[in-house]
Amino acid sequence: MATRTPLILLVLAVLLFSCAKQVPPSGGPKDTEPPTIIATEPLSGTTNFRGDRISVEFSEYIDKGSARDAVFISPSVENFKLDWSGKTLEVFFKDSLKKNTTYTVTFGTGIRDLNNKNRMAEAFTLVFSTGEKIDKGEISGFVFDPKPQDVHVFCYKLSDSNYVNPSLQKPDYITQCGDDGFYLFSGLGKSSYLLFAVKDENGDNLYGEGEAIGVQSGEVTLKSDSAKVTDVNFKLTKIDTVAPEIDEIVMTDRNHILAKYSETIDSAKLNANQFQIIDSTTLKIYPVKYAYKGKVKREKVLFAFNLDSLAGEGLYFIAGEVYDKSGNKSKKTETEIYYNNKPDTLAPQIVSVIPANGEKKLSLTHPAISVLFDDGVNFSATSCSLKDEKGRAVKFSVQKVNDAEFLILPKNKLRSSSEYKLEIDFSALSDAAGNKKDTTITYKLETLDAIDLVSVEGTVVSAKGKSNVFVVLNKIKGNRNYKTKAGASGKFKFASVLPGKYFIWAFEDKNRNGEYDYGSPMPLKYSEKFYFRNDTLNIRPRWPVKNVNL
Repeated sequence: MATRTPLILLVLAVLLFSCAKQVPPSGGPKDTEPPTIIATEPLSGTTNFRGDRISVEFSEYIDKGSARDAVFISPSVENFKLDWSGKTLEVFFKDSLKKNTTYTVTFGTGIRDLNNKNRMAEAFTLVFSTGEKIDKGEISGFVFDPKPQDVHVFCYKLSDSNYVNPSLQKPDYITQCGDDGFYLFSGLGKSSYLLFAVKDENGDNLYGEGEAIGVQSGEVTLKSDSAKVTDVNFKLTKIDTVAPEIDEIVMTDRNHILAKYSETIDSAKLNANQFQIIDSTTLKIYPVKYAYKGKVKREKVLFAFNLDSLAGEGLYFIAGEVYDKSGNKSKKTETEIYYNNKPDTLAPQIVSVIPANGEKKLSLTHPAISVLFDDGVNFSATSCSLKDEKGRAVKFSVQKVNDAEFLILPKNKLRSSSEYKLEIDFSALSDAAGNKKDTTITYKLETLDAIDLVSVEGTVVSAKGKSNVFVVLNKIKGNRNYKTKAGASGKFKFASVLPGKYFIWAFEDKNRNGEYDYGSPMPLKYSEKFYFRNDTLNIRPRWPVKNVNL
């Protein structure tokens, strides 16, 4: 037995070694480097390829699961298999490849390393041909999104029909964006192409309902097998074509109905005249006095009225048009409601004033004070006053957003770093039930300091000679945005900008509505062309920014 022990131990050691699992190394500094591909077989650019597999070697061990949905073959090869050996990945083609065809195998940014799940910083493409020549055409650009590495770009080679439905047709070519939003298609031949940027959340290589999509701004044509088209850029949006519907209606008291819709409602387009209550017994019609959002959730709307004389049976709520944030309009509906005899005895209250009391945030260039109530009210310029620190009246107008939300817009130019007093007289306010309170509430507001504001100016180079180009500054943290129109020379200037980090871009306003148009995939409608500056603008107090070129 003694002579057999070393042999048994040796066999066990071999078995244990061969069965060992791939595990990340322990100890040492945290790995923050993204994995890269350091070698390929065949080399990219190979012609007359006759093999049934390709292989790539990574710089480190890879999470195998992350690679399953991040390897794309174009033109499409449905039947292929992935096999691993250490850091090397082999792609087996179970079906024969087409003759005289350029293939691209893209290893997307969804591939992560094993140790710390770092993603590839940019997609890698291996190009080879089964014929004597290789197509060298390229299309590239950027996708602008907070998480561009989650975005796939679909590329379709157009036939004579030029008909593409990304919801039903898988792309001829597909790639993933890098961390900076850059993407590249190579190995393309002479043809016209249609591209979409899609946040493909379910990984089916199709555009699905609720997924964000970007549409190119114009025709993309490679006029030769070696042509290169750059700056095919995308901004993503979720396209909503479904009109809102009422899911639930509840009479919360004698003077209010709460309607829950299937999606968020555009409160600025609410119109009380579109709604009414009908007593089917007497055929009497009761108008809705106020329609508003108040402090309820985004998909809910409140309606206020006076029904003190109702018996409480046979009531129907006639709901007219409301709009969602995409402009889809609801249909007129009729719903029976159950009478709630609970009286409304609460006087209206303020939910919020923006800028808040005591905040030094009142703009100098576009001053606006937002007042939100918890109920519909008869708010107007006679319900409030605005005075400077010396008690002098400031002229203003009141703009209604909806029946519970209003904007107070000063007409006079406000002084820098100065205090203003807003007084709201509640004795002049009442809700639909006639509730009011005899009190006046005062808010102290302070304007920004002009010294801290910065001017930003530059040129949209491609906008020269055009009269419909807008320039936009988006603050990276927060929701403050600025927009101005560039002159015919392409020059633009923002006079007063708060310090901070901004992303700056511009767009050609083809339909002249002052807003960027994202286009649509079906029917195909190109987006408006936009220009951008890759790096952010770091705007510091008292340091004007000049010569910003897009």
